[in-house]
Parts: sequence; C-alpha cells; structure tokens
Amino acid sequence: MKVMFRIVVYLIMTFVLMFIFTSVVLAAVSILLPEMMEKGVTPLVILGSMYFISLIAYGWYVGKPVYYMIRWIHHLANGDYHPPVQRNEIYSQKTHKLKGSYRVYKELIDHLETLTQTLENNHREREKMDRMRKEWMAGVSHDLKTPLTYITGYSTMLLTSRFQWSEEKQKEFLLEIQGKSEHMNELIQDLNLSFRLEGSNFPLKMENTDVVELVRRTVADVASAPWANGYHLSLETVDSHLNMRMDSILFQRALRNLLVNSVTHNPKGTRIRVTLQKFTDVKITIEDNGKGMDEETVEHLFQKYYRGTSTDAISEGTGLGMAVAQQLISAHNGHIYVNSRVNEGTTMQILMPLPK
Repeated sequence: MKVMFRIVVYLIMTFVLMFIFTSVVLAAVSILLPEMMEKGVTPLVILGSMYFISLIAYGWYVGKPVYYMIRWIHHLANGDYHPPVQRNEIYSQKTHKLKGSYRVYKELIDHLETLTQTLENNHREREKMDRMRKEWMAGVSHDLKTPLTYITGYSTMLLTSRFQWSEEKQKEFLLEIQGKSEHMNELIQDLNLSFRLEGSNFPLKMENTDVVELVRRTVADVASAPWANGYHLSLETVDSHLNMRMDSILFQRALRNLLVNSVTHNPKGTRIRVTLQKFTDVKITIEDNGKGMDEETVEHLFQKYYRGTSTDAISEGTGLGMAVAQQLISAHNGHIYVNSRVNEGTTMQILMPLPK
C-alpha cells in the first residue's frame, strides 16, 4: 500500500513537471513561431518533435527502474543471484541511498535483495545437503559392507575343512558373527525408521509403560554389549515405578540410540550417567565426561546425513541414529536438548510431558 501511494505521488509530480515543461516549450514556440514558419517549419512538426522527445525522456526516467527489476527477476529465474548492475549505479556513494526514480521502488528493491539472499542461501544449503547425502550413501555402504565382511570371513573359516577349530574358537567366531549381525540389523532399522518417520501420521502403539523399568533395561542392555566394554554406565532415580503411555519399543529405540552415541563417540573409560527425575515433566538426563562436541556438531547433531566434522569415530555410523531419536521423542510430544563443550563432556536431556 505504501509503495502504491508513493508511485501515485511520483506519477502526479512527474505529470506536473511535464505540464510545466510543455508550457515553457509552448511559450518558446509561440515566440519563435513566426521566424520558424518563414523557414517552412510548421507548428505541428515543432510540437510533435517536442512531445516525442519529452515522452522518450519521461519513459526512460520512469521505466529504467522497472526494466532493472525485470532483469533482476530474470536473473533469479535462471539461478543467477547477482543484481544486473553494480550497486553504485543505483545507490549514491555519498548518502548510500537509492538514486532518482529508483527511490519510488525502494520497498520492491529491498524485497528483491532479501529474496535474492534467501534464494542464494537455500541454494547453498541444498548443495550442502546433496553433498552430505552422497557422503552419507558412501558411508552407509561402507557401514553395511564392513560387518558383512566379518560375517562372511568367520563363517567361511568355520565351514572350511582345512582347519579343526576348538569349541572355544568356534564360540568366539559365532559371537563375532552375532555381534556383526546385530549391528547390521540396527543399521537397517535406522534406515527403515527414518523413511517411515518422514510421514506426519506415523502410528504409535501407545500402552501403559513403566518408564523406570524401560530405562533400566535399556541402560543394562547397552552396558552389557561387547563394544561397551570399558565404559561405565550407571542409572540414578528416586522413583521405583513411573507409568506413562508410550510406544515402549520405539521410545526404547530412541533412548538406545542416544546411549550408543555416547559410547561410540567417546574413549574407553568414559563415565555415562543416566538420571530419571519426575517434575512437571519426566526428565531423563544422559551425561558423560567424554571428549564433547564443538558448536557445529551440536548444531547439526539431529540433522539427517550429518556424520560430523572430525576424521575419527565421530564420522562413523549412518548419520541417522540421532535424527531418528529426535523424531521418535518428538512423536511422543517430548523434547530433547543438548549441551556440550570440547573436552568437557556432553549432557542430553529428554523432557516427556506427564498426562494431566
């Protein structure tokens, strides 16, 4: 509305100036008319020429900003996020304000600048996501291929007739095969859950669940895993029982993903303390004294396909575990918060609303 008012005022002022200009021209013509007519120039030719020149000047002055904005929009449509001319051509170098008739379209030009910046940022983010997705696909292929190689190798060793393996060795091979099979199963489950959670109407099988017992079982399950050997996991809670309605299988999956993340991305000897408290919400805290994360990793921790910025263990895994955990907690109307500093450990808090 403000832009339209400004344009109307501008056009009125322009017509007034044209009227004054035309009046001056007519006055000059009336004075010079006798002399021009003696030279064979008719008044119609004189007036027509003056009006034609005036219209060209007026059209260029008024139409130049419109032409500039049309070119800018054309650039955006072709994926070019640069204005069609240099900034100093439409902005005064002294006042840093728009020149002449461009001032009439100030809001439109401001909106075009904002739109250009937004489109450029979206383009960069899309390129980054595409690059991360390709890296993620390569990582998933590697993550599935590695345990499969172990399974193939140990099963081949067990089936070969060239060696007679002791019962203890056979058991060791079978445990390795079982562990790698479970790892592959978790990767496939993360992939499956990730695709299923894309839908907004993801069904949850809600049932009365003892949250204390569920957390206790999950902590014990992770602590007893062979790959968690050397890590110290503990659970602290005041309540012995706490019933809530939830999908126990999926919520346990989310909690397990968070615990596994604390184990796999920290060195052996790390202490991981899980506390469960009941306030207005149920708060589950997972706190470790490990190596922590930088701000960028924390910012992208729950983003799909993100595999970290360092070159060590932080880049392992599908990059879906934490994203799936957040999606599952959100599906239960819960929230998760992360606080971490490098070399100072990480704290993750899950807040689950209690039924009123």
